Amino acid sequence: MLKWFQGQVTVGFRIVFPRMRLGYLFLILAAAQVSQAADYFIDSSSSGNDSHPGTRKDRPWRTLSKVNDTRFLPGDRILFKRGGVWQGFLSVNDPGIPGAPIVFSNYGETSAAKPAIDARGEHVAAVFVKPEASHCRIEGLRLTNCQDSIFTGPEAQRCGILLAYSDSGTTTGIQLVGNEIFHIEGYSNKPDTIPRGGVAMDPNQHQYANAGIYVRSFSTSKLLIEGNDIRDSTCAGVIVQAFGGRTGRGFETLVQYNSISNVGADGIILINQTAPLIQYNSCIGAGNNSGKSPQLAPVLGSNGSAVVGMWARGCDSALFQYNYCEGTRKIQYDGQAWDFDLDNKGTLIYQFNYSRDNEGGFLLSTGKELDLTKICRYNISVNDGAKQNLDGQGFFNRHADYHNNVFYRDDGKGFEMASYEPLAVTGVFSNNIFYLGAPAAVPTVYQDGGRIFRNNLFFGHQPASPGEQAQLADPRFRAASSAVRFKPAAHPFTRESFRKALAGFQVDEKSPCIDNGASIPSNGTGDFWGNPLDGSPSNIGAHE
Repeated sequence: MLKWFQGQVTVGFRIVFPRMRLGYLFLILAAAQVSQAADYFIDSSSSGNDSHPGTRKDRPWRTLSKVNDTRFLPGDRILFKRGGVWQGFLSVNDPGIPGAPIVFSNYGETSAAKPAIDARGEHVAAVFVKPEASHCRIEGLRLTNCQDSIFTGPEAQRCGILLAYSDSGTTTGIQLVGNEIFHIEGYSNKPDTIPRGGVAMDPNQHQYANAGIYVRSFSTSKLLIEGNDIRDSTCAGVIVQAFGGRTGRGFETLVQYNSISNVGADGIILINQTAPLIQYNSCIGAGNNSGKSPQLAPVLGSNGSAVVGMWARGCDSALFQYNYCEGTRKIQYDGQAWDFDLDNKGTLIYQFNYSRDNEGGFLLSTGKELDLTKICRYNISVNDGAKQNLDGQGFFNRHADYHNNVFYRDDGKGFEMASYEPLAVTGVFSNNIFYLGAPAAVPTVYQDGGRIFRNNLFFGHQPASPGEQAQLADPRFRAASSAVRFKPAAHPFTRESFRKALAGFQVDEKSPCIDNGASIPSNGTGDFWGNPLDGSPSNIGAHE
């Protein structure tokens, strides 16, 4: 100790540092901790034995119990052998430090399957992260939490990964990366209904009480959820929720490159987060739920009411961009790709997203908060709304600013506006393309009921009241028919591949869209394909 700091004075058992910088002391103590970090190996085969030291590949531990009962230090790595299978749950108990997280990952032949943890429907999660376990990374695991069949048996509060709740404090630096999560038999029902196989009512027995990845915290910061494959489950894909009021929120939340497919409830939900970023995610087949009808295979969920692909509630300035949403089902209500839900504030933006074949429509908007600006710009929608306008819901709902979007249909349906309060459509529609490749059975009423339409283009139909500076012409897409066929697979994609596949929605040099758009203040920095917005007259549509 006497060698650490110049000028330290020892008084009895107390060490005094008269000139020491406290932050420097923390760095040295942290470095001392990291120097003791070790790798631990776990093998579920007969090669594993809990009496082994665990720090050598040829002398690995065997059980989850051994891992759960061991205290780990910053920088430690707990590595499960690929191809192995464990029954039970993994408990993440100890904190790492910035720059030296505790890592739970895998080792072994890369051709082998990721190490599997099967909670067998007997635990709330296959991986349980305690709120004090800041600076931990869980990556490359294969997680299930189901009884005998995902189609039968009682649902319960079950997750793949659960970050648990505490009454105070912030959990920092959790990274959930590259995990495979499937057959999670969680609640899929709406609140105040009986879950599948349930016999009693409980306030937590509903679709918002669990997910493939469920963050249920007082507060989080620097949360990363990236590159996970979540599929074939009764519950939602990802839910990130903070319960700490004004101060206990989620800060610096990043959800990206995740694939959610074939789930009984919603795709991705963000609740009570500040400036979260949700990007490069795909959601295919949310709401595979029977609703009031009997539940039979291949339907996963039961007693559901309403789901949306990706949405935010109670957030301050959320941003959703470069996401793909397909085939969200309309169980009883909703069924849109995107949603401006209740209690948001600041500026909530959906931009550069692509949606198709979502039964309820394009975008749900349930509130009209005075301290919220809703912006929906430079998105592309293809044949959303096969079941729009049921119970008064439509392709669009409630107040928002929609500009420079492409709304494309060739299925004989139009763009229905929600027709009843509190969802009746108001707001401003500018520079959008409304394209009908086949005549709509029911004509769309556009500028009516407090809606303002200006500088939009309409093709395949002639609205009675199209608004000011309307263009009634062919937009002259470069190759819309080929772009319409594009359906990304249920895995992450890049911005470049996204733009390339949808380049058919760009317009040619003779398009009436060019320079005929209205000027939009604070319009961002580029169009769907990254072309800069240079202050010249705007185009109509997503291509500048």
